[in-house]
Amino acid sequence: MEAKQTKKGLDLDTKVMSDFIYALNIARRQVQSYPHGHPIIAKAAEKLLSVLPKLLEFRSEITIGIARDTLMVGDQSLDSKNPIYRDFATNLFDAKIASLTINNTLGTYDICKFYEVLLYKQEEIDERGGLQRILVDENIQGIRAQGVNFSTFY
Repeated sequence: MEAKQTKKGLDLDTKVMSDFIYALNIARRQVQSYPHGHPIIAKAAEKLLSVLPKLLEFRSEITIGIARDTLMVGDQSLDSKNPIYRDFATNLFDAKIASLTINNTLGTYDICKFYEVLLYKQEEIDERGGLQRILVDENIQGIRAQGVNFSTFY
């Protein structure tokens, strides 16, 4: 029987969520390791997109919260001992991302461009108006990222 968690209206198949996080992380690694247009990147994006319909079966989008080395969906943290989850969370946290929202319009362009943007130096991101502004300017529609605003802590 498939593992499901229902909390505050969240109906989520944890195996599908896990497959999706794995595919997100693999796509990140491929985009950041291979030159633009490499066939390996397309294959990783296709794999990610093949899992998306199952993940979004009952919703149009899903938001993943990012902590230093932990991923959260709703009020549930995903397995904090899982090295893939930790690697993905750490990478996004280092990019100053507090949450990542994936919607049903996600396409190969969105995946590749989003991960390319994460390679920008923080100064360039700041000069271009922040991560959210860059995502809009680059016409990335399938992924939204909420950045961490550290100035609110001062």
